[in-house]
Amino acid sequence: MEALENLLKRIMKISIFKVLDVVIRKNNLSHLIIELNTEKQLFDKGVDSLGFKIEPPYTPFTRSIKKRKGQPTNRVTLKDTGDMYKTWEVKMIGNVITIEADLIKDGFNLEEKYGVNIIGLTDESLQVFIEAVKKDFAVELQRHILQNAGVLQNA
Repeated sequence: MEALENLLKRIMKISIFKVLDVVIRKNNLSHLIIELNTEKQLFDKGVDSLGFKIEPPYTPFTRSIKKRKGQPTNRVTLKDTGDMYKTWEVKMIGNVITIEADLIKDGFNLEEKYGVNIIGLTDESLQVFIEAVKKDFAVELQRHILQNAGVLQNA
């Protein structure tokens, strides 16, 4: 009985967030989070993490530049050269997944102009991420349980 109690104690010490971090890293899901936020939300739809249209709209001058470049002018995409999109990073800090980016463009803080919600996933994007995680989360959790039970050696 004591062996079973010890086993349960070891299993209870498994951090679900550590398992999540392993799944994210093994499957390069940081890239998915960044793509969902930058390409699917900002560029394709012009919406923030709450699903609201990014405001204020581009000025007529900016729209004319974007039109010449063949870029969308009917929504704010926050993409000109793509340099800002390249600064995005995903980090797992404790039990929180954070998305960070350099939002200073030509001396202007894009977060001040367009709001703090330009970084982050919409409910729709979050569901896409969850589906991607679910595929491997159970397998990775099982691996951690077997390791803590002493059945499987650390890999």
